[in-house]
Amino acid sequence: MPKQPPKRRPEYKPSRKTAEALAAWKRAVEEEERLRLSVRAALAEDLIADTDLPYQVVADHPSIPWSMQTLRQIGWEYNVPPRQPSKAKQPSGKD
Repeated sequence: MPKQPPKRRPEYKPSRKTAEALAAWKRAVEEEERLRLSVRAALAEDLIADTDLPYQVVADHPSIPWSMQTLRQIGWEYNVPPRQPSKAKQPSGKD
């Protein structure tokens, strides 16, 4: 029996509606990435501004979606000075 040629798979061309939806989704993903990086940079600025602020305190805030480990990674990426909890400012009691 002679070998049959492989069957051709049908070709798919997305409809205009699908192509538009995919393009809109791609734009939204790109915008999300831009905004995520913006928030990371702003958090790094906050951490640079207050070197006594522990990463865990920031991570515990209800509006922050990242863990302490992720915040430490952000700190590393943005050259945030290391946290030194044992040397944190203590209330002086002087007014």
